[in-house]
Amino acid sequence: MEGKINLKKFLLIFSVLFISVLVLAGAVSAVSVETNHTSTKINSSTSYNNVKNLVSLNPPQVTSTNPINNAVNIPTTKLIVINFNRIIKNPNKQLIQLRNSRGTVIPVTYTIQDNKMYIDHSPLHKYTTYTLSLKRYCIANREGNTLTATYTTKFKTGTTNLLKYNAQLIIPKLGISPTIHADTLNHYNAVYHYPNGAYFGTPGQCAFIGHRTTYSAVLRYINLLNYGDTIIIKDYTSKKKSTYRVVSHETKYNYQLISHFKTYGKSELMLKSCYPVGYSYMKWIVHGVLVSTVPL
Repeated sequence: MEGKINLKKFLLIFSVLFISVLVLAGAVSAVSVETNHTSTKINSSTSYNNVKNLVSLNPPQVTSTNPINNAVNIPTTKLIVINFNRIIKNPNKQLIQLRNSRGTVIPVTYTIQDNKMYIDHSPLHKYTTYTLSLKRYCIANREGNTLTATYTTKFKTGTTNLLKYNAQLIIPKLGISPTIHADTLNHYNAVYHYPNGAYFGTPGQCAFIGHRTTYSAVLRYINLLNYGDTIIIKDYTSKKKSTYRVVSHETKYNYQLISHFKTYGKSELMLKSCYPVGYSYMKWIVHGVLVSTVPL
C-alpha cells in the first residue's frame, strides 16, 4: 500500500514539474492540478501561437519607429529608433539607407539591442525631408529569417544649433567628466570639440582637445588610458549616449596634425592634449572607435 502511495506521489510531482516546464516554454495556456485534497482542473490545451514562437519561421517586422512616419520639426541630430517584433541581428549596412529629398545618401551608424535598432547619422540639413529605407534582407532574427520587403519611413527636420549643445565627455578610468564646448578651448573643466569634425556618435572623426596644465588640466592623465578603456559622450541635447573604446596612442608635432577631419567612414574618436606636460609644440593623441550609440 505504501509503495502505491509513493508511486502516486512520484507521478503527481512528475506531472506538475512537466507541466511547469511547458508553461515556461509557452506551450500550455493554463495549468491546474487535481488531487484528493485540492480540486482544480488541468487545462493542457496547446496554444498554437506560443508553440509557433518557440521555433519561428516568421520574418522580422517593423512594429514602430521614432520619429514616426511623416513626422515634422525633427532635430537635425535625432537618433532614429526602429522597433521590431523579434530580437534581431546581422544588419547589412549597405541595405540600410538614409537619403535626403535629392536622393543623396547620408552616412549612418547603427547599434542593435535586442529588438531595437538605433540609427545615428551626420547632422542633417534643417527643414529637409529624409527617407529611411530598410531594404529586403537588411536584417535577420535569431532564427535567420530576414526582412522580406523594403520598409520606408519619412520625416522632416526642424533646426538644431550645433554650437549650443549640452554634452559631457566621461572617462570612467580617470574619473573625469568635463563639459564639451565648440566655441573655445578655455572653459574651466571642459574640452573643445572641433566643429569641422564628426558629431558625437556619427560616421567620421569626432575630435577633441583639452588642457593638461591649465583650466583644471582635465586631460592631464590621458596617457594612462589603455586599449579597451571606455570613453563616453552624453549628449543631453540629442538625448543619446555614444560609447567609444580606446584602441591606440600616438604623439605628433603640431605641424604633423591634420586640420580637417572626416565626416564619413568609420566612426572614430580623437582626444588630444599637449605633450610633454607643460609644453605645446607636440600633442598626445588617444584614438578610439565607436562601440554603440543608444538613447539616454
